[in-house]
Amino acid sequence: MYANPTMYSLSPSGFFSIRQLKDILKEHTELVFLAVLFIGYQFYAEREQQLMLSVIEQPRKSDFFYVDYFSLDKSTDARHRYVPMKVLEVNDQGVRFKVGNIAHSTPVSPRQHAKFDKAMVTKNYYRQKEIVLTHPEIKGLFDSGVIYNARRPKTIFIDGWIVIPKSEMYLED
Repeated sequence: MYANPTMYSLSPSGFFSIRQLKDILKEHTELVFLAVLFIGYQFYAEREQQLMLSVIEQPRKSDFFYVDYFSLDKSTDARHRYVPMKVLEVNDQGVRFKVGNIAHSTPVSPRQHAKFDKAMVTKNYYRQKEIVLTHPEIKGLFDSGVIYNARRPKTIFIDGWIVIPKSEMYLED
């Protein structure tokens, strides 16, 4: 049933009464649901952005950075350029990474990297060559979009997929 357009009229002050507002919300619950969903997603996206920035600014062992590796090394294949890099060591000079050996042609989510690449099963998941980046270089690469995502496993998982051995699990103090 649709509301009669003349049923809801503004009060002399230019607003709906509380009763009219309740009736409108009851009648259009789908709009309320969509508004709550939209607002909830905005909070979720902001939280994810803050977590990613904290990983970029304060990396630690076993964090993962997702990069356009062709932008770092022009001798690599431009068609398969999006790879994960795992943090091996962090010190005052910079960060040492293992570079993923399995690449994608488009930037994919950390979940897709872990899901389809099976980091814990594939023997040649990482390249032999390691890369070292300074902290300012990392910030610049993130700002330019070369590093397009960064994640910190909460335990041994990223989005439900095992990415590090249990021995590398970081325990909060």
